[in-house]
Amino acid sequence: MIIKKKFKSKKNIISKSANVYHGFYAVQSIDCNNINLKQIESFKKIIKKKIKGLIFLYPKFVMDYPVTKKVKNSRMGKGKGNINDYIFKIKRGQILYEMDVIKSSSNLEEVFSVASKQLPVKIRIIKNTGL
Repeated sequence: MIIKKKFKSKKNIISKSANVYHGFYAVQSIDCNNINLKQIESFKKIIKKKIKGLIFLYPKFVMDYPVTKKVKNSRMGKGKGNINDYIFKIKRGQILYEMDVIKSSSNLEEVFSVASKQLPVKIRIIKNTGL
């Protein structure tokens, strides 16, 4: 007798009520992907440049996953390559940054639409309603 396999369905639910602890705004991911240090630095650089005021960014991630790469002209075998870069695996609905914006002279949605092009995931801004 052949029995059909039963799989649990994956739920793609993004929590809209994410907790913001250290600031007034938070950046939440909508997709899942890997992110490296160059992408994070360019994201921070654009935000600090576009917002003409005082801003404090609190990162909510740690680059802890090593990525290895072998030398280009090496033959097969001889073990794993050297550590080339560290990445962070972003999950759906995860908060990347929390921030305090003081004296902002520009619209935050416009700034983050420009800065989100530097990241491999789609993001959205969450406002802290608990303060």
